[in-house]
Formats: sequence, structure tokens, C-alpha cells
Amino acid sequence: DKSFMEHVTSASIIGIVSYTLISVVFGFFIIRGLVHSISMVQVGLGEFFAFLRKNRDVVTPIQLQSKDRLGKMAALINQNTIDLQNQINIDNQVIQDTIHTLEIIQKGSFSDIPSQENVSPQLKKLIELFNTTLQQLEHKLGHIYQQYQN
Repeated sequence: DKSFMEHVTSASIIGIVSYTLISVVFGFFIIRGLVHSISMVQVGLGEFFAFLRKNRDVVTPIQLQSKDRLGKMAALINQNTIDLQNQINIDNQVIQDTIHTLEIIQKGSFSDIPSQENVSPQLKKLIELFNTTLQQLEHKLGHIYQQYQN
């Protein structure tokens, strides 16, 4: 009877130790995976903010293919990053076009008017005001020129 109790006690201790070791190993791998996923999202967001500060020209997508919440968050961040990057690139092109137009106006020509396709609402309003001002200036200068000729 004493031998049976020692055997049960030994089996219980071995079972508890085995369960604890297996739990620790699984816990380690789960935590390691989470830390890795969080680190990848952190790096991706850092690159995106560097892009917004104009420290980077492009943003590398977050390479996280997991199906958990972090993977879904990374996919959402990637899609929004691509959309914002495209919009910023379009806005930057409009700014460059406007600068080019101002350089042409400085030389006396009023023919080049910047376009307003797919730009942010603020830039669209700026372009509308710029073009209206440009047309009014051209009209007033034309009127002054005609008066000068007479």
C-alpha cells in the first residue's frame, strides 16, 4: 500500500513537472511570436512616419502574414499606407507643377495652369484660387496693355 502511494506521488510529481515544462515551452514560443509581430508592426509604422516627415521616399510594407489580430492590423496599416503614399505623391506632383507654373509666369507667360485631379481637398482649393487669381491677373494685365496701346 505504501509502495502504491509512492508510485502515485511520483507519477503526480512527474505529471506536474511535465505539464509545467510543456506550458513554459509553449508560452515561450507564443510570447516570442507576439513580440516578433509587434516589433514588425513597430518598424513598419516607424518607416511610415519617416515617410511623412520626408526622411524616406517610399514605405516598405509590413511583412506579417499571420491571421491573428496583429496580422490583420498589419494588413490594414499596409493598405492605408499605400493609399496615403499615393495621395501624398499626387499632392507633391501638383506642388511641383504649381512651382513650374510660377516659374513660367515669372517669365511673362500665363499659359500653363496646374491641374487638380485626385488631389487633397486643401490643394484642390489652393489650385482653384491660384487659377482664378492667375486668370484675373492675366485679364487685368491685358486690359492695362490695351489702355497703354491707346
